[in-house]
Amino acid sequence: GNEAGFLGSNQVTASIMRQFRSIGLMQIDMGIVVSATSQRDRALAAPPALRAAWRGVAQEFVNTLFIPGRVPDTIMLAQRMQAVTDRIVGPGIAKVVLLSVIVR
Repeated sequence: GNEAGFLGSNQVTASIMRQFRSIGLMQIDMGIVVSATSQRDRALAAPPALRAAWRGVAQEFVNTLFIPGRVPDTIMLAQRMQAVTDRIVGPGIAKVVLLSVIVR
């Protein structure tokens, strides 16, 4: 989070559901790094769309790939977050950084 070009985000959360009831919550602290200053404006305009897409990715990850009681696969989560970020901001402009992933 201290890297030059880092743009933090609000926490992204996803409800962990089993048999139509909530059994927990995944909280993801993350942001993006935009190293090229010429691309910062594009990234600065994207946060609402990015947050919505990240929430969708987080919920899909929890619903389909996360097994309660196990450590989440943060590499797979980061790859999915990066793919949606590339789609919204543009490929190679921003790099996703997961600061923490907490399951409770």
